[in-house]
Amino acid sequence: MSEFRAMDSVSKPIVPVVKLVLPKLDAAEVAEAKVVAIAQAQPELVKTSRLQKIEMFLQAKSFAENTCCAYRRQLTAFIDWVGKDWERVELADLTRYQQELEGRSLKKTSKAAALIAIKSLYSWLKKSGQLAVNPSDGITIPVIEVGESKHLEPDEVARLFAALDGRKTERRDRAILLLWFNAGLRAEEVTKLNVGDYNNVEVTVREAKHGSSGVVPTDDETHAAIVTYLVQRTNENGGMLSEDDPLFVSCSHRSFGKRLSYEGVYKILKKIAAAAGLENVHPHRGRHTFSSSLLENGVDAYLAMPLMRQRSLKAFNTYNNKVRQKAAREAFWQAKGVIPRNPSSVQQMVKAWTQGEAPGRKEAIALEVDLEAVVEEPSNWLQVKPVAIPLNAVYGIRVYQLKIKLLGVRPQVWRRIQVPETATLTQLHSVVQVVMGWEGYHLHEFSLSEDETITLAKLLGNELFTFTYLYDFGDMWQHEITVEKRLASEPGKDYPVCLAGKRACPPEDCGGDWGYAHLLKVLKNRRHPEYRERKEWVGKRFDPEAFDLEEVNQALRELRSHS
Repeated sequence: MSEFRAMDSVSKPIVPVVKLVLPKLDAAEVAEAKVVAIAQAQPELVKTSRLQKIEMFLQAKSFAENTCCAYRRQLTAFIDWVGKDWERVELADLTRYQQELEGRSLKKTSKAAALIAIKSLYSWLKKSGQLAVNPSDGITIPVIEVGESKHLEPDEVARLFAALDGRKTERRDRAILLLWFNAGLRAEEVTKLNVGDYNNVEVTVREAKHGSSGVVPTDDETHAAIVTYLVQRTNENGGMLSEDDPLFVSCSHRSFGKRLSYEGVYKILKKIAAAAGLENVHPHRGRHTFSSSLLENGVDAYLAMPLMRQRSLKAFNTYNNKVRQKAAREAFWQAKGVIPRNPSSVQQMVKAWTQGEAPGRKEAIALEVDLEAVVEEPSNWLQVKPVAIPLNAVYGIRVYQLKIKLLGVRPQVWRRIQVPETATLTQLHSVVQVVMGWEGYHLHEFSLSEDETITLAKLLGNELFTFTYLYDFGDMWQHEITVEKRLASEPGKDYPVCLAGKRACPPEDCGGDWGYAHLLKVLKNRRHPEYRERKEWVGKRFDPEAFDLEEVNQALRELRSHS
């Protein structure tokens, strides 16, 4: 028995005890590990949470329906791509996404819109206290050039109207097309019109994009189309229509008699365009066509803008660029006193020239002879040796003192700054954004020039005058910039610099001067039903009376270091 015990004890191997030493994780690493674990275990729950954040943002901002749809689409695309919670996204992620967008075959406006949506959401997250640092501050939205007009040519418009013949909804569709092409209404504005919005002379647009409501006169053709359609509607209704009834209704089986939807008018135009053999036709091209027709028929741009209900010259220029180019070409030919040539191919040009049929050929030959005589330089011409003289050493760099006032806001918000004369309008835009406290999420324009590469020295010279700077074509923040002085720069002093100022600028996306006035009214009354919601939206740190000169100049120093 003892032998068996001995053998048993010998046969059992000795198992060594291994002690594992795991690295200690700090609190942040533990939290991140938990987030990753939850994301792996419950991916749908995490995705829902991220999407809910988008809905909270859209609800807080109270955007228009179309803007909400666009922001929702852009933000969902980003959060699906990055695969992180909003709070865990870093600047490096946003930079990679911007590079990803650049690599896609998207329009510049689409790329910019995606970045604007992201920056707007992160601004809200920070202001509402959900983030300490805004990672999107390091993202710059590229400047979008003014686009070309997208109007239809007269023969294309004629084909569209010809395609209406024989349609069951011909009267309704004709009235809709004429409101686009002869009155310049937007698609959504047409769908929201009521019967009472037409008074036999003009259409009253009550609900419009960016608050561009107003009245639009109608010509005889549009008037006849609307009245003919209303007569048909009255007969079908068996009695007079109410002023609150929708002007345009659906004729489909599913929604017969109901107000035409935004999608409905698009489908109508697509069918008409297909019948006319036209591609890439959408309602907004009718608005472009209306604008172009006004300008081509001699209506001054100053008067055309109210008819289009456009408050921004930069936005209006998207409608009239081609017209201006055409007028500029005609002015050129008139100034030169020659008959405009017709476009032709290289082969046609060479053939016409060699056969002596091209206009101006004889004059060109005579000019060549004269040029040969001119280029023979006389021996007694004065020879001048160029001498390099540093411009700054002779004249010195000068600076402009500017006062910036935000219009439409009371009490007044203003800044006084000094900027070097070598600064361009693009650089001045960055300075205005910093000193006023804007966040650069929206488009802008100067009244001085559309070319923002020009320096202040060339634009301002020695004149003392006032110009304007518009920021955000939605809220329409208009700034008045007064050139107060032009003086010599001080040795050792850095520019640009802020000298003085009063009060904080309004929060981004608060609804313009009217919206800001309402916001201030709410914040002054703790019993106001909107107080809690609006206070949470602007954040605890917002103080309309605050202005920190040192903080502003520190931001300007950082701007200089990054330029």
